[in-house]
Amino acid sequence: MSNSEHHPFTAEQQERVLVLIEQVHEKLESSAQSNTTHAFNLGCSVGLLPAALITGAAFFITKGSWIAAVITALLMAIALLGFASLVANITRANIIENTYKKEALPQIETVLQELNISRPDFDSLANQNLPEGACLRKYLSIPGVVDSNAESN
Repeated sequence: MSNSEHHPFTAEQQERVLVLIEQVHEKLESSAQSNTTHAFNLGCSVGLLPAALITGAAFFITKGSWIAAVITALLMAIALLGFASLVANITRANIIENTYKKEALPQIETVLQELNISRPDFDSLANQNLPEGACLRKYLSIPGVVDSNAESN
């Protein structure tokens, strides 16, 4: 069965909706990627000085033990990466949410109104055409389908 049998779209409407789905998907993914990278780098940078100070303090407290300094430095690196990863994940979720609300949703609503297409029909077509794990999937409401990303937030 083709998509036209499932949805009340003309070929032109379906093509335009598919282009819209791809544009919104790309917009969400690209904004999330660039901002997540910046957040991770910032998270690493912010923690470098405290990590260095703690490592130096461990070296002096243990009266010059290089082993204690190296172990402390490794622990600080692990903590720093964990902190940076947390900051990046929070930033990613917030950027996707803001981009969707401020840019993607108005664009979707405008095109759907122009084409006289319902949101459930859009959501169903998007669900069929988006890759697994796509950011836009979080905002689709498909009856009987539960998004694992929505549960974790």
